[in-house]
Amino acid sequence: MAAMKRMAEVVDRQNEGDPAYTPMAPGFDGPAFRAARDLVFEGTAQLSGYTEPVLHARRLQLKAGVSCA
Repeated sequence: MAAMKRMAEVVDRQNEGDPAYTPMAPGFDGPAFRAARDLVFEGTAQLSGYTEPVLHARRLQLKAGVSCA
């Protein structure tokens, strides 16, 4: 998990000039970070390795304004 948090900080720095970007640090609890975490830790359980179900679920939560850990 520490490596994922370090990389999230790198991604945040890479996108700091984008006004539409939502940073993942310091909370590491937003939908983008949770989606990345889910892909890493739950990806092997996905049928045929498809990533779309995980990403779709997190997109729906973001659109609905739902905060789920």
